[in-house]
Amino acid sequence: MAVIPQSQCPCDAPSATMSTPTPSGAPTLLYAPFSTSNEVHLRWTPAIHAVNYQIYRGTMAENMELIGHSTTNEYLDKTVDPGMSYHYYVVALDGTHQPSAPSNTVLVLTSGLLAVPGHLHTMGAISPGHVDLMWAIVPGSVKTDLYRSVDEQNFTKIGHTDTPYDRFIDTTAQAGHTYFYQARSVDSSGQSSAASNTIRVTIPGGIETTPSGSLNPPMHLHVTNTTQTSLSLAWDSTQHQVTDGQYEIFRDGVQIAKVPAHVRTFIDHGLTPSTSYTYSVRFSAVSVHSNMAQGTTVAYTPTPQPEPEPTPASGLTFSISGEGTNRQQITVRNQTGANIPSLWQVNLTYTGGNPTFEWPANWAVGSNGHGATRINGALNNNGTITFPMGVNTQTRVTSLSVNGQSATRVD
Repeated sequence: MAVIPQSQCPCDAPSATMSTPTPSGAPTLLYAPFSTSNEVHLRWTPAIHAVNYQIYRGTMAENMELIGHSTTNEYLDKTVDPGMSYHYYVVALDGTHQPSAPSNTVLVLTSGLLAVPGHLHTMGAISPGHVDLMWAIVPGSVKTDLYRSVDEQNFTKIGHTDTPYDRFIDTTAQAGHTYFYQARSVDSSGQSSAASNTIRVTIPGGIETTPSGSLNPPMHLHVTNTTQTSLSLAWDSTQHQVTDGQYEIFRDGVQIAKVPAHVRTFIDHGLTPSTSYTYSVRFSAVSVHSNMAQGTTVAYTPTPQPEPEPTPASGLTFSISGEGTNRQQITVRNQTGANIPSLWQVNLTYTGGNPTFEWPANWAVGSNGHGATRINGALNNNGTITFPMGVNTQTRVTSLSVNGQSATRVD
């Protein structure tokens, strides 16, 4: 039977009789037996003579698009998002691919994702074969899956607990290894939530390694003190209960020292002031290096030195005229050409009796009366000290000094 568009009347039809396939009847009773956060399961009553079905979907009933095909009266839509509303209808196709009228339209609401398990943490002591994990249960979940990783990237499911249990013990954790754990809640349709917080757990015993098998590096290397010629270092260990081995200290990429496994500090002496150095530390030769730490020695500040005291006169000579008489005269000179300081003190030693002196009134004399005399005075204009001395004929001057510097007799 021909299908005549509403814009034509029967009198306009061609005189020749043409036969066309009759479209299949429309599918009926379309419904969704179940849906989850990311899947919608559709089912309908089959149409007569249908060999294929087209499934249409839209977020609004007026905006539907073809999303898939089915040769049965069921379809599983895996392209939905959580917490969304979707409209569906189905069209049947017969053997000539003629479409039927659309089925009824059904509205489906996908569920939202489950919340993640809260506050994943460890309970009690950690030991090989015993990592006790605990978390906060998610309402609406039927179980919690536990995952473990050795590199914090690739996680593998290691077990689960059924709600309402909120604890899991990892009995396969090995000594000396570091693991990362996550938890995911699961609903009744088997849909999982996003991952919980990630926790890192290091199992005591043995030597801890990275996923590649090398030893874990020391952590938090830092400079604790600086002086002009030294830098002090400290770091944290990732090795537990390890007594064999050594920490190797590197300065600017060159190893400079080793310390025993139980030591976590080092002082680098003999450095240059106001100079920057970069350090790293590793545990044994197969360990990964720690973080880099940089330090700068303190700048050198010279200690102020006091001004030197004037050097006393040197190269002094003295001569005596009239020796052996009671009128002797002493003259003191500096043979280096330098003047004698303007304020001076002359010390004399002598034998044969106490002398008397003639000099200006501003000179001062002190005598112990036993062969020594001290004279203070001002310099003559010609840079020499000259003074007459009344003595016994037996008085002899044996030594003379000016400001503590000995003078040599030259006459």
